[in-house]
Amino acid sequence: MVRLVETNTETSAAPRVRQAMSTPEPTFKTADLAAWTKAAAKSAPGGNVEALNWRTPDGITVKPLYTAADLHGLKYTDTLPGFEPYLRGPQATMYAVRPWTIRQYAGFSTAEPSTARPWPPAGRA
Repeated sequence: MVRLVETNTETSAAPRVRQAMSTPEPTFKTADLAAWTKAAAKSAPGGNVEALNWRTPDGITVKPLYTAADLHGLKYTDTLPGFEPYLRGPQATMYAVRPWTIRQYAGFSTAEPSTARPWPPAGRA
């Protein structure tokens, strides 16, 4: 139970104390990797969770789920931005206070001349 004290700053009356019920912490079922694999297999192609992996253009396999076990043995997982070895950037705030923009110059003032160019350019067929 939580005890709440109300005070009235407009009068010199003594504070009133009222009792309020606190909300109990919710309890959740413990999940493990085997339970996740079973649940994920229901929506995986052919029931194969491995089919949910995909490869980046650089050839890196990206899994659908990563856990703390995936970090075991990796170097530099406790680094911070702004400090050596600078894996998370050279600035501590990573320019959070300095907004930036992306600009591109295509050589034409409007979209019409840009899209009117023949493609592929002459001599590159």
